[in-house]
Parts: sequence; C-alpha cells; structure tokens
Amino acid sequence: MTEEIERDSPETPLSPGNLPKRRTYACHNCRKRKIKCDMTRPNCNNCTRRNAKCFFAPTPTPKASKKSYIKSLEDRLQKMELLLEPLQAAEGGSPPLGPRHAAGFSGPYYGHSTASSSVGRRLSQLPSPLLAVPSATSPTSSVQTSLEINHPMVMDYFDYFHPHIPFIHKATFLRDLHRGQVYPPVLYTVYAIAIRASKHPSVVIEGTAQMALRYQKRARDILQEDYTRPTVEVVMAFILATLTELMCGDQYRASQHHRLTIDMARSLRFHLIDQAPTIPVLKHATDSAALRECIRRLWWVCVCIDTFVAKSSNLRPLLPDGEINLHLPCPDAQWEAAVFTEEPVPESALKVYDGFRQHLTLVLTSRRLLNFKADVSEGRFAQPEALLSAYHDFRRHIDAWQTQHNKAVSQSPQPFTTMGRVWYLSNQIYLKSNLVAMYLVFYQRPDGSEVSPDFRRYAQERCIAIAVDTAKLLNHNQDILPKQLVGHSPIELAYITQVCGNVTRHMPPSPEFDRIHRYIDIIKNYLMKCTYWNLAQYGGIGEIGGR
Repeated sequence: MTEEIERDSPETPLSPGNLPKRRTYACHNCRKRKIKCDMTRPNCNNCTRRNAKCFFAPTPTPKASKKSYIKSLEDRLQKMELLLEPLQAAEGGSPPLGPRHAAGFSGPYYGHSTASSSVGRRLSQLPSPLLAVPSATSPTSSVQTSLEINHPMVMDYFDYFHPHIPFIHKATFLRDLHRGQVYPPVLYTVYAIAIRASKHPSVVIEGTAQMALRYQKRARDILQEDYTRPTVEVVMAFILATLTELMCGDQYRASQHHRLTIDMARSLRFHLIDQAPTIPVLKHATDSAALRECIRRLWWVCVCIDTFVAKSSNLRPLLPDGEINLHLPCPDAQWEAAVFTEEPVPESALKVYDGFRQHLTLVLTSRRLLNFKADVSEGRFAQPEALLSAYHDFRRHIDAWQTQHNKAVSQSPQPFTTMGRVWYLSNQIYLKSNLVAMYLVFYQRPDGSEVSPDFRRYAQERCIAIAVDTAKLLNHNQDILPKQLVGHSPIELAYITQVCGNVTRHMPPSPEFDRIHRYIDIIKNYLMKCTYWNLAQYGGIGEIGGR
C-alpha cells in the first residue's frame, strides 16, 4: 500500500493537533492516476517510463499541524480585534460603572456593563444583526429603524408613557441614542411601547400591532440569553418588556417576565440600595447619586408592576413588605435635571408629593388592600367590628390621598400639558380601581357572613358611582387617545367594569340598573378602541360587566 494511517499518542485526545493523521508516501502523479508507486526517489519507475516529472509532496507532521492550527487561531483573533476596535473607540474613556457625579451625569446610566461592552461581550456568541443598534445607516431587514421614524417614536414614549413611570433619564437616553450606545433590548422595548401612539405614515401603513410585535421579538431574542448575566440595563429591559406585555393584555407572559425581573433585581441587591450600599454588588453605586437613584426607581417600578399583577390575579403581592424599605424617588423635576435628594417612605399619604412619588403612595395603599383582602379570605377577621374598623381606616387613607392629590393638581400649571393631563387621568382611574377593590372586599364577604343592609346599600351605591365617574372621565376626554392611557390603565378599566358588573347582579331591574350598564358599556367600548388590548384575557367582552 502506498498510504497508511498512523496515530499519535496524544495527551489530549480531542486536541486538533492530535487527531489521526493520514500520511502519503506516493508521488503526485501516481496518486493522481491511482496506481501503485514504488516510491523511488528522485524519480519513481512509473514516472521514468512515462518520461514525466516526478515529485513528492512533503509529509505533514503532528508538529506542523499544531503550528497550522495555532496560526488559524491567531488569524481569527486578529479579525475579532478588528471588529472590536470601533466598539472600543465608541466607548472611549467613559467610566464603565455609570456616572461619577450627579450634576454632570457624564457616564452611561445603565450600570456596571455599558451597552457597547455588552455588545462586544456577545459578539462572538451572536454573529447576527440582532445586536445592531438601529440607526439611519443600518436599517434592518425585518423592522424599519431609520432615525426618521425612531426619533418621533422615542419622543412619543417620553410624552405619553414616561410620565406614568419615569425610570429612564430622558436627556441621557437621547444622548446615548445618537451615540449608538443604548442597550438594544432597552431600545427595542421603548419602540414597542412608543409605536402604539405613533402617527408616522410608515407605522400606519404596516400596522401598529405588527411592528410592535417585531420589536418585542427582537428584544426577547437577546434577553433570552442575557438574563443569565443580569446587569442594570438587563433589568431595565425586562421591566420595559413586562410593561409591554401588560399593555398587550398578555397576563401570563407579563407574570413570567415579572418573576424573572424580581429574581435578577434581588440578585443585584436592588432592594438593599438604601440599607447596605457597601455590599459588593452595590459598591460601585456608592459614589454615584445618579446611579443610586436609577436603581431605586427601577426597584420601585418592580413594586408597581408587582401590585398590578397581584391585582389582576387577585392574589397577594409577590414582594414582601420587608423588601420595600427603601427611600422614595426624588421629585420628578430633580430627576430630569439630574439633581437628587433622598427621603424615607412615609407612613401615610398625608403629605403632598409630586408625580411618581404621589403615585407610589397610592400603590402602597393598594398593596395593603390586597394583603388585607387575602387576610379576610383566610378568616383572620372573625369579628365584624375588626373588619369595619379596617374598612374605615382604608377609607380615611384613600380620602387623604385624594385630598392631597387634588391639592397637588391645583398647584400644577393650568391648563394641563399633555404630560400632566395623561398623568391626571391615569391617577384618577387607578384611584377609582382602588376604591372598587376596597368596596368589593367589604361588599362580598368571602366567609359568607352578612353585613348590615345599610352597609350593603352604601357599598353598592359607591361601586355604581365609581363606574359612572370613570365612564364620564373617559367620555368627556375624547381628545385623549386611548393609546395615551398606557401601562396599567386597561387592566384597571377592565377590573372596574368586572367588579361593578358583579355588584349589579344583586340589583333588581330598575332605571338605575340600566343606567349603570350603559356606563359600563362606555368603558367596554373604550377598551375595544385600544387595539393592543386583548379582552379575551378577561374571558371575552361578554363577561366583563356581568352580562
């Protein structure tokens, strides 16, 4: 035979340089003609008879194979370095752990891994266009992402969604957007939310839902891998993804995203930001008031979402009260101006707060109500006197909140700006849903015991009044697009109609009965205008309102 198989005795059997090697001894012409070669050098007999030039190829050795393998690795490494050079140049000298001082807000605010370093880390793992930040020069094949469309969509996000839950610093986000340094899933989820209020012709032509779903999928494709390496920006992207699912009425997926968000935020010790800021995970935020405020707001948003999900599922909140022992966010105006103050959580809502902080006091009341409802279901209030005492306590607390909220509204500039008007409507609807939840606890006793006829009549009248007021609020503000009441509002509205419909089941037919259902129909029609809202989540439109 002119060829034989020889095996080295490798120390590492799977090493590329130690794999079995085929060594060839025949000359080139004999191998090409597939005849036996006598291997006579410099000319074999076959080549001599044919008067052909005979030559032998050099026999590869294991050492030469290893050198070739190393050289190929070096070539690949050089190519990767060339790809990473633009990313490193874009990152420049900015600090990787976020801004170093509050006033300048100079560095990326997403945490200890910046957007560009995140892209660089995953470049070898995902050699796909998923990591490309949309820009005017890099349109994607599946989603139109030129700045001509995206910049108005981003401004729609900050006009219509940001006032509800302001946890992204607007000026820094816009700056990083133009630099191409925004973490891609954060950018995609912002687009998925903002596109629902966009009037851009391209959005109208393709369709709001279709384009939003594409952005959501692109964000999920990246987050499916990044959630194993949580950072501040990954938590931010998951929060936005959860809010997007809540807007779409996808309660199951929102709950799953919410649980992942809580787990990641806990692993980063967000809930300890004001208790133990010197622990290793939070040590990088000790000297940065801006980053500390960002983490604090992210955790408060987790608390808000936890309350929304618990209310829609009729369960206790997932987060225990012991993990909400952190300072309130600074005033919204200071947050936007990058001037930060810290203040402990109040015991009650008897102090005037602005914007997001005022809303959080209402969220805390809602959490108390959900826990109280669970206590009632578990039979922890055996005495009617204790139940009525708790009811009056909640009533006083909510009345105090409404008084202070109205005072804050009266002190705000009039007439409302678009942002102020959206915020006011959202808070009013959320307040009314809290009242509905409170009356439901006391009106429908889980233990089957009866309340006094006077209390039953009073609770029934209040539920009817809440539905009427909510319908009027929507009916008298037709200039406000349904898409501008984003976030939790569809859930709250559906909850109001569902509860009020249940209450009217106990009413005899009467003009009042017909009137309340007319108002419930107004709310249902309003929900149907929200094209992104999936009413099937609540059993279909026929089930809402008790019909």
